[in-house]
Amino acid sequence: MSAEGTPLTKVTMKCPSCGSANVAKDALAKWDEKTQSWEICGTFDNETCLDCEAEGDEFLLRIKKGTSGAASEDCRMPSDENRRIDEEQSAPLHEQKS
Repeated sequence: MSAEGTPLTKVTMKCPSCGSANVAKDALAKWDEKTQSWEICGTFDNETCLDCEAEGDEFLLRIKKGTSGAASEDCRMPSDENRRIDEEQSAPLHEQKS
């Protein structure tokens, strides 16, 4: 759930080059003395496929759960929806509610 208590949009991230869901996004983490662990406090635009090593800024396909899941340009959601999903998925951990 988001910090406001609304459900997060469920998506699958897929590589547009090979269709893999084994993907990563660059992030910033800070050390938390209290929990003795790293806390993600932000994400960057660069996304990478860990299988074929294709990468780029915000290039992954974001496919809403319950859709066909084919890795094609047709699956891309509108940019503003991509940004909204990225924002709700990358809120600092202390602001996220499960």
